[in-house]
Amino acid sequence: MKNKYTYAKKNITILVVSLLLIYGTSCNKSELLDAKPKSNLSIPSTLQDLQVLLDAPINYTPAIDALNDNYYLSNTYLQTAIQQSVNVYTFSADIYQALGNIQDWNVPYSQIFTANVVLETLPSIQVTSTNQASWNAIKGSALFLRAWSFFNIAQLYAPVYDSATASTNLGIPLRLSPDLNEKSVRSTLSQTYDRILNDLLEARNLLNATVPLANKNRPSLISDFALLSRIYLSIGNYNKAGLYADSSLRIYNSLVDYNTIKISTTKYFPFTNLNNAEVFFGAQQYSLTGGAMGSILNTIGNNVLAGIDSTLLKSYASNDLRKSVFYFVNNGITNLNYGYDASGYVYNGLCTDELYLNRAEAFARAGSTTEAMSDLNSLLINRWKTGTFVPFVSSSSSAALILILTERRKELPFRGVRWLDLRRLNKEGYNISITHIFNGQTYTLAPNDIKYTYPIPPDVIQFSGIQQNLR
Repeated sequence: MKNKYTYAKKNITILVVSLLLIYGTSCNKSELLDAKPKSNLSIPSTLQDLQVLLDAPINYTPAIDALNDNYYLSNTYLQTAIQQSVNVYTFSADIYQALGNIQDWNVPYSQIFTANVVLETLPSIQVTSTNQASWNAIKGSALFLRAWSFFNIAQLYAPVYDSATASTNLGIPLRLSPDLNEKSVRSTLSQTYDRILNDLLEARNLLNATVPLANKNRPSLISDFALLSRIYLSIGNYNKAGLYADSSLRIYNSLVDYNTIKISTTKYFPFTNLNNAEVFFGAQQYSLTGGAMGSILNTIGNNVLAGIDSTLLKSYASNDLRKSVFYFVNNGITNLNYGYDASGYVYNGLCTDELYLNRAEAFARAGSTTEAMSDLNSLLINRWKTGTFVPFVSSSSSAALILILTERRKELPFRGVRWLDLRRLNKEGYNISITHIFNGQTYTLAPNDIKYTYPIPPDVIQFSGIQQNLR
């Protein structure tokens, strides 16, 4: 009998071949359309097959943190880096310079293809009293995966959401079928977010309401609520962001006392799956793109040619343990520790600490100062040395909001949300610029600059004919 790894190998091979047909490579179009999968490959036909497919791709996301105000790169690194890394760092209009096969685009669309294969296959599998729960969970997981991937793509390749212009601004292609002949077209931004939210709202009626402790790459009702909270926060619907954060926290609200985390003065992995109860959906920012995004994150965490922004570092109080848990010192340069979920990658999953901050911000924006400060203090008492934390107080909701946003940057510096925060907050008038220096020249990404939306990879434009983003 074939085991699940045999199924995974065969089915993923089919997906790779199919994705080449859909999204293109360096081959020409006729070559792609002539490609055929090998006849000895199996097509997914059981719930076990579909679960294996879903387990493979779900926990990788584009490198959303590759461009923010939390780090710097040295001249020494940039002078030897590939041009795409320099282009990202200096906010160039043309990031890719004809470079194709951009994984920050391809990987999430391969996840969407996987989700669509699962959703198309499920109706052919008979539902029985014994498989109903598994059938539901797999469908819910596929809907979650598709929404998760659409949302992550939109944070790089679609403009920041504005309800006044969402019906006319271009969003992303919404691939809703594994049909290779379906033409890719860009939806409006409103259609993009409607699809994301509708998938998650349908999934919440299907997913399990417990954390999958042995498989934190699998979504649950908790992660569905949490992703809804993140999305609503990103589009400025703070009431719903708070409500969904609350819904998630009512099911699962564990926080880790950082006093229990081993502190080291050298690079290490402070968290494991056993000691980080905050993680309920693990995911990592991962890019195979040759330096355009992924290698920047890798550089931040691996050598003395990059470091953490000094303003961010100075914002941590002396008794705040986050500075020593999140970072390590390498030859005098403060660098990034990896592994919030025990992985070797920069984290982008869903955790309870983000939800406490989401709910606190929603409370503050609604004028509920006491509730906002209660959530913030519930988080921070677990971040300071035992016996040293004095609860924060605020006399107004506006002052509370400032405190919460300050702590948000300190708590989630490389967790895939700083870029989202910069986009949404600048739209509200916070006027946060990103400034980088290279070879004595200063490069600035101004608030609300159109470069907050990345160019669609050139091979995608050539193959599909969809409209390019303005830069």
